[in-house]
Amino acid sequence: MHELAMAQGVVRTVVAALPEPAPRVARVRLRVGALAGITPDGLRLTFEVAAAGSPLDGSELQVEVEPLAIDCPACGLQPLADAPSLACPTCGATGSLVGDAEVHVVGVTLLTEEVAG
Repeated sequence: MHELAMAQGVVRTVVAALPEPAPRVARVRLRVGALAGITPDGLRLTFEVAAAGSPLDGSELQVEVEPLAIDCPACGLQPLADAPSLACPTCGATGSLVGDAEVHVVGVTLLTEEVAG
């Protein structure tokens, strides 16, 4: 499953960036390019499996999917509808596809334990 490999990569990346001793993680925020070929729900499900036993175990995964766009020579950057086309949705001119196929970790929230006193 493509999502499992991505989830394992995210867990490795975040764990490697944590200070020692590794604190527990409450939330991981990702930005996923529309061309990455994954579904947010599939990534969330496999993230739970990949994070098991790590400092990310039980953390929340937030996934933001960046939409595709077209760089229109007449209108500039224009968002595309669900069915990509190289025609500008505003003027119809042919442009170039702008999109990302990467998964970016954009934020990590550490779990802070409050001690009652």
